[in-house]
Amino acid sequence: MAEWKDDVNKDGYDLAAALFMNVVKAVLGAALTALFVTIIIAILMIGAGAAVSVIAVAGITIVVGVLAGYLIDVVDKKLGKMAGGEENKDGLSGVIAKHMRENIQYHWYYLKNGLWWNFEESAL
Repeated sequence: MAEWKDDVNKDGYDLAAALFMNVVKAVLGAALTALFVTIIIAILMIGAGAAVSVIAVAGITIVVGVLAGYLIDVVDKKLGKMAGGEENKDGLSGVIAKHMRENIQYHWYYLKNGLWWNFEESAL
């Protein structure tokens, strides 16, 4: 709901693009978090010469996960402004939604109008 409260002109293409970008950001966030936590734990274990407790690993994972999520959101907004112009506030999802709206809508109308009649003619 927060996505549409700011702009009531958003449609299903905006929703699909936002969901797609959320999945991409979640995967990137998980990968970055796992990578950095592994590096940090390895450095701590080599430096201390001992194992690191589960609580420390969990704490590091939470902190790194939050930082990775914030970093990914900042990069998303900057890339969105680079690709979609300075007025783009939606990040890359705004660019993807615009592209989907231009391309998918044309093909949908072609399929809906063109193939329906072709199907009826071939059925006779």
